[in-house]
Amino acid sequence: MIQSPSAPPYTLYHSHVAADAAVLTVNFILFPQGNPYALSISIFLLVRLTNFSNQMEQTAILATTYFGPVQWYQKLNRYDACIIDQYEHFVKQSYRNRCIIPTTQGLQKLTVPVDFTNHMPTKDVTISDHGNWRHLHWNALCSAYGESPFFEYYQDDIRPFFEKKWKYLIDFNMEITNKMIELLDLDNKPLSLSDEYVSSDAGTDFRMIINPKHPGEDSEWNEKPYYQVYKEKYGFQSNQSILDLLFNEGNEAVFYL
Repeated sequence: MIQSPSAPPYTLYHSHVAADAAVLTVNFILFPQGNPYALSISIFLLVRLTNFSNQMEQTAILATTYFGPVQWYQKLNRYDACIIDQYEHFVKQSYRNRCIIPTTQGLQKLTVPVDFTNHMPTKDVTISDHGNWRHLHWNALCSAYGESPFFEYYQDDIRPFFEKKWKYLIDFNMEITNKMIELLDLDNKPLSLSDEYVSSDAGTDFRMIINPKHPGEDSEWNEKPYYQVYKEKYGFQSNQSILDLLFNEGNEAVFYL
């Protein structure tokens, strides 16, 4: 019951809230008890467009990655939703089929050999068996992280990616991403594959910004330094593969994203 000092008590009959980018409209329809007429009160509240936009879902547009960098997983953790565009044209020498790890000899690039043609959608790119790369990549990880605090704990989760064969890069990368989401405890983060090419106005586009050779400007990107095996030798190496953060910080890794 709503009491009014100057009128009979009114009973709330219906309320409706409608909002757009400029105006919030609240309509209250109240019926005085014992009276046949209705009193309608409309309250119009002007709200700033920026405040409204902050309440809207924020979506990140991402490219697929092979054990992607910390920056990529920070987007996955901080955005309301993330879309991986599998219809974009494949870009070589990118995180789509490459990860970077610190080693005793410095930074090492681990690249998955792929078969593709110019302007091929990423979803159609296939993995090549050239060069026994699975064996080489796993040995590189064992060498780089054998003495890290959590490599032994997680190695059984990671090794299968270098034992099983996938035909398509996108399927391989998605299996990796889902495993990383599980290990990083990011299970509540909505992630989807696109069913068509994603235009830049569908969200914040990081497809070309998160790039190992020519990174674009990202004012949101900030990295909190964490323990690294070779930190004393080389200093902190920024934006390494998510494996570097996982093997060094374990279940505390999520707090650095």
